[in-house]
Amino acid sequence: MQASYSVRLLKLSSGERFPVLLDLESGLPDFSVTSFSLIHLRGRNLAVNTIRNSVYHLKVFLTFLISRKIDLRQRMVKSDLLFDFEIQDLVDFCKLNLGELNKRQALSNVKFPYVPDSVISASAANRIRLIAEYLNFLVVTELVKLDSSSQKFRKLDAVKKLCIDSLLARAPDGGNRNFINQRQGLDELVAKKLLAVTSRSSSENPWKGTFVRVRNELIIRWLYALGLRRAELLNVKVSDIDFRQEKVTVFRRPDELSDPRINAPNVKTAGRIIPLSSDLCRMTYEYVLNVRRLLPLASKHEYLIVADKTGAPLSIDALNKLFMQLRRFNSFFPSDLTCHVLRHTWNDNFSVSMDASGVSEADERKMRSYLMGWSEFSGTAAQYTRRHVRKKANQVSLAMQNKILNDKNE
Repeated sequence: MQASYSVRLLKLSSGERFPVLLDLESGLPDFSVTSFSLIHLRGRNLAVNTIRNSVYHLKVFLTFLISRKIDLRQRMVKSDLLFDFEIQDLVDFCKLNLGELNKRQALSNVKFPYVPDSVISASAANRIRLIAEYLNFLVVTELVKLDSSSQKFRKLDAVKKLCIDSLLARAPDGGNRNFINQRQGLDELVAKKLLAVTSRSSSENPWKGTFVRVRNELIIRWLYALGLRRAELLNVKVSDIDFRQEKVTVFRRPDELSDPRINAPNVKTAGRIIPLSSDLCRMTYEYVLNVRRLLPLASKHEYLIVADKTGAPLSIDALNKLFMQLRRFNSFFPSDLTCHVLRHTWNDNFSVSMDASGVSEADERKMRSYLMGWSEFSGTAAQYTRRHVRKKANQVSLAMQNKILNDKNE
């Protein structure tokens, strides 16, 4: 089963990025998916990353149809859609990750058993719900061409409802009851090791060349000290930094026309002003003054973090590669070390500081939400404090056990 579709991001003349599902045989965007994206996704003012994820979900669905030789258009002509066994097959298919879809073809002639890679239940459920919405769109598009009083209209409408209800009923529970492998921040020793290794003067630093060492050290310090998302960091402009007052303003810049990156970093948190420590501010100033300005394209834009050799704004893929290089270079670092893990680490460190300062829970929630760019009432903080909560819970558990044993001995 070879991939027949590819998700591409188009940059429109307005600066807007729009994802399309490209048919690799024709070289053209799939008409139905594009229509659905424009009407039902873009029309709801969804973020470009949300639309892109939805297009990936539809890529999975169309890949399923091709692999099972199902022609939905011909089915709808006969007032049919998906049969019950196909619906269950589709649900199972939606649980596979995109890499597994291609791997299955490569392993099609292999006799030994293997355990397929799968996505988490919440991701599979999102796929199924989006596919159900797309199926509804396809059938409604056909229904409007028919006489609403005709038998064919009534049959196709009934089949649509039956198929979609059956599909949604089989969507896995999106909740995750397993606390063991959920993402959390770095423990203290690993965090110290990361800061030491990425220091520009470290003998363990994996990168060669002054620029790359200075820039990568700055990237790690910003992510570790400020807890920014990767898109927020890549969106920071030199003019956003007030070096005198030692602070940075994090802006939301959707559809920035001046950003040359096709896959532009999309900030989804609220804009805010964050203080910079004197050391971090000085390190940033020296990078801008002595290193960044030497690259040819750096003078053409204001983005703080730039690519080596060219000076163009650093891409998301290049930032991801930085962490991949760290993971490969040093086995001491966890396999899930990413930008977002440092965001979790910041939240753990913030919790420790708040505990030490005796700040009330309500005030801590307000301060954390502001610095992270969340709504005060979003409840997002619980996703970012797992290590701290687990550590405190373990301390309480051990204290209870010791008390029980001491009481028994007495």
